Amino acid sequence: TPVKAKVSQFASFTSGDYNYVSVGLNLQNIGYNLFQDPKIKFVIKTANGASYPMSADPTSSDYKIQPQDNKTLNLMAEIPKSIKLTNLELQLIQEDETSKLNLPIATMQLPNATSQSLAVQPNIEKFIALGSGKIAVKVSGATLLQSFDEHSLSIRFNFRNTTGTTVTIPK
Repeated sequence: TPVKAKVSQFASFTSGDYNYVSVGLNLQNIGYNLFQDPKIKFVIKTANGASYPMSADPTSSDYKIQPQDNKTLNLMAEIPKSIKLTNLELQLIQEDETSKLNLPIATMQLPNATSQSLAVQPNIEKFIALGSGKIAVKVSGATLLQSFDEHSLSIRFNFRNTTGTTVTIPK
């Protein structure tokens, strides 16, 4: 079944010693049969040739795409902060069953990463794209309980669907 792939979203977030690279990969089934998850591996390849595996959220595995329909896979990779995020490529890799080798079946050039801050002011909404929808999220409160050598942090979030369609929130 022929499938058309397109990077619909690309961003990076810095936290600690790592850059977290997020890719939204839209797959469109342009064939006439059901397309089932072929167990392709996704890798970010840097300009110096290093490869970093991407992990998919739970809604991006064991998927099925009906003919003429599409699905966005949400992928994330952890790259050391010392690596420059220019000239990155997304590689789609499939294991060859006879030789047991991982072979790249497609490579896509990614745009230069725009580093986004994860810091948000209290009671200010942050908009997040999820699949074909968008949600607004804000931290509405936090409580810290301390007892001897333990700390329990509780954070309350408000989620608001800003589109007219159902949005699945990843676990």
